[in-house]
Amino acid sequence: FLDSVDAAERQRLLDVSILDRLSGPLINEVCDVDDGTEWLAGLAASNQLVISLDRTGTWFRFHHLLRDLLRAELDRTFPERSAALHAAAGRWYAQADDPVPAVEHLLRADLRIEAADIVADNATKLLNIGRTYTVTRFIERLGDTVETHEGLAIVHGWVSFVTGRFAEAKRALATATRLDTVGVDAGLILSLSAMIHLA
Repeated sequence: FLDSVDAAERQRLLDVSILDRLSGPLINEVCDVDDGTEWLAGLAASNQLVISLDRTGTWFRFHHLLRDLLRAELDRTFPERSAALHAAAGRWYAQADDPVPAVEHLLRADLRIEAADIVADNATKLLNIGRTYTVTRFIERLGDTVETHEGLAIVHGWVSFVTGRFAEAKRALATATRLDTVGVDAGLILSLSAMIHLA
């Protein structure tokens, strides 16, 4: 399949393989082009391994066999490109106010502070729609960033509290208190402290 396309087309296919879902604007951002929508429509029309995800022709995905083939080829031929591609995708999703794929891509780009910022800014929204496990997993994957990122430490404290892990909540509260040197999050820290003491 890859042998039958020219070099530019081949590169674009490899670059977009990092995406779980494809849309024209997202391709424009990741590949730094302006014809993503037209290119994707043409690709979907000519290739049965490009699968539509909606009735409007906005979102598509590669069949997993094609996606895995393309990703393996990208890793083999241009391993250094993946981080920049994931960074571009993560920032596009952040701009689109879609925090879960934004964080996923930023973590794959090893942009932990940017990912932590998005988790901190969107935790309330995610928790309100029942995505507690998602937030917890992001905190776990961010590892020791939670020790230096104030917003993430507060989120860690609240999530630990609501899931009944009070000792963990206390540790996170201590971290958040240490990091909040100018009192930006004093209200959140105080209310978390009160809830932990009540518990």
